[in-house]
Amino acid sequence: MSEVDPDTEGLILQKEAHRPDPSASFAFGGTPLFPRAPPLRRRDSASVGRASLATRGAGGGGGMGSASEEAQLSALLTAIRATDPATEGRYQIVTRTTCGRQRKAIAFVNAGDGVPSQPTTRSRWPPKHRKGRTILRSENKKRRTSTRRRSKPAMRVGNNGEIDLKTFAKFAKSHSLVILGDVFSFVPFHLLAALPRSLLPDVSKQYTHLTIDASTEAEQLFWHMLSAKPVLCWLWGKRLTRLESIVLKYPNKTPAWCLTSLISLIEGHAAARRAMVVRHARSHLQVSQLREGTLTSISFESVDVALTDEQQRPTPDLLPPKSTHPTSLPALVSISGIRYGHRVLAKAAAGRGWQWPSLRCLAVDSTGGHICSGGALCGFVGGLTTLTRLDASCSLADKAAIVESMGAASQLESIGELHIDGKGADKDLMRLKDALVARKCHSLTSIEAHVGTHVDASIIPKLAALEFLHAAVSKSPDTPIIFHFTSGSSSVFDLALLGASARVTTPFVKTALSDLADHTEDVVWKLGDDGGGDKASSAAAEELAASLTFKKAASLKVVTDETNPTQLPAHIIAHTAFINRHAFPSVTRVHLRGSVACTAMQHIMQAGVRLPALAGVLLFDGVSVDEASSVLAAIGDEARLDSLYVELKSATGAIKWPQAEGLPSVKNLEIWTKLPSDTDAGEFTSTSMASLVAARGVREVKLVLHHIRRSMMQDVHSVMDGLFIGEFRVASSAQWNLRRGDGPLRGGQLMVMCALPVARI
Repeated sequence: MSEVDPDTEGLILQKEAHRPDPSASFAFGGTPLFPRAPPLRRRDSASVGRASLATRGAGGGGGMGSASEEAQLSALLTAIRATDPATEGRYQIVTRTTCGRQRKAIAFVNAGDGVPSQPTTRSRWPPKHRKGRTILRSENKKRRTSTRRRSKPAMRVGNNGEIDLKTFAKFAKSHSLVILGDVFSFVPFHLLAALPRSLLPDVSKQYTHLTIDASTEAEQLFWHMLSAKPVLCWLWGKRLTRLESIVLKYPNKTPAWCLTSLISLIEGHAAARRAMVVRHARSHLQVSQLREGTLTSISFESVDVALTDEQQRPTPDLLPPKSTHPTSLPALVSISGIRYGHRVLAKAAAGRGWQWPSLRCLAVDSTGGHICSGGALCGFVGGLTTLTRLDASCSLADKAAIVESMGAASQLESIGELHIDGKGADKDLMRLKDALVARKCHSLTSIEAHVGTHVDASIIPKLAALEFLHAAVSKSPDTPIIFHFTSGSSSVFDLALLGASARVTTPFVKTALSDLADHTEDVVWKLGDDGGGDKASSAAAEELAASLTFKKAASLKVVTDETNPTQLPAHIIAHTAFINRHAFPSVTRVHLRGSVACTAMQHIMQAGVRLPALAGVLLFDGVSVDEASSVLAAIGDEARLDSLYVELKSATGAIKWPQAEGLPSVKNLEIWTKLPSDTDAGEFTSTSMASLVAARGVREVKLVLHHIRRSMMQDVHSVMDGLFIGEFRVASSAQWNLRRGDGPLRGGQLMVMCALPVARI
């Protein structure tokens, strides 16, 4: 873009900054800050000095109550005290009531007693006016006479507490430009744009941190107005010659918000820095030692805010004319928070010749599960040779494409998480390895792998490919590999991979599986699934089974897969014999589904495996009383179970619960079964309950009968309600149209018999 004359530039900026537009009403927390207002008349009062800097209070409708407005008065008080050390303690923030409205104000007080002084003819605040112009003076200057009968305050305060921004800025500038820069270098940019033209050069050069925030309505309107004026954005960027960081806080659902304005600002800033370097070199007749760039970071943050319909309406991508010189950002080292919607910036950077030769960190916003495609990132890294960190949450194929678009990767130290849970991840890992090796990458200091939520036999070839990657691109053989499960979900380790353990040919894969087992929350064993391996046991499987320890696992599930075997396979029986005795130190619940699962659990316990934290056992899919008794006997009488849930097969007679020694004690026993056909319902329930309440250690028994007819239910009520069995009293309840799972029970009827100790009823 061609250079603009400074006077013309100032007129454009001043005209646009003061245009009577809704977007030009600037405020802190919705309250206008420093707009013009009529002067406040001086009033004689016994409690308040001759003048004060005031703002609205809570009693007047609107008000002071916010912390941001309190901070405004504190900032003004600090600026006043800094002008002259002699004024320390002479001005304070006071509260006064006018016409029923409370207002905060900065008042002049007596030095002796700290009470606001009464107006006197020798009061030195506020400064006097002469011939309509403000005369600013400090405490150590002599008082000047005025030809006017009534003086006006240096900073005009209106009835609604609004202070004239222009007058205050002139006051600060006349005392100290450092104070002016300190006050305005951190205010929102739309307030900076409201300053008078004469103050912009002194203030804008001290503005180092720019935040474009969509969370406030005032800034939304301001930036929406600027988005249609790319040349004006470019001129504002040219003013910010010492800009160090930019933060764009965009609406969560509109990541492309204000990107065109950001591009224009950056190009204007880069053009101004380039011109400064050229002028400095010409004035010193040598190569300039001035830094060509100051902008070091660009970050994107999402905010939960909604835009208006007008702001959401698609607008053309308006950009200033392309500059004859490429936009150079030599100091830029970090771009973070990138999402797919920010591909507009990458496209503009590639198409308009942007250069960031020092870019070292590129980070993608991965919060909320956002996945950024490789196409959105290739424009940022094209031709780069200095990148040290590529923190991109994307697929392995996209990550390989990003690396392939780089110029060199000899300084790359981190490539972010590698998602190895997808299908074909082993081939994508090899492609990524080849791309890194071709760009001379041998400098990775750590590797992070994301394994999803499920570890099964398919992970073995992926771990082998990860080992090849580690050996080819790591800085040293000791470079760590860190595994991550999906956060917020339970991680599952499937012991069926023991059937495919013949593929475990290296110590690395064995160590990786052991590391994953240490961090697993649930252990499952799908019987009948050999993981694509051999049906016979192998030495590798036996060695792996003995090395696995599930320190964090809280549940152990043994189920049958879709093949639904009727007998336990021989190779699984062999695997159970080598499981580590202390493999499940934290398991509190055991889930067994089917008769084959009960048999497998018996073999596991007979191999000497201990479950010291076991508190509950659940038997599903219709097991017999004998099968349930065998599982409990394998667990042993040392166990103390809080709950036992059993789904029994339909029996031919009443339930006879085993009373033999060697069974664990059970506090809460719940049995689900179907009432046998051609059986007296009352006799069945009474005999079954008498057997169940005799179980060792039982404190509560529930017998659930499903698919029962109304006539049978009436027979049970007549026999069982109020019946005492030892220390237990029996009560019954019925439910109709009960839904269990996704559909209603056949017959839609359910009856629950509950036996409780008499003391608990």
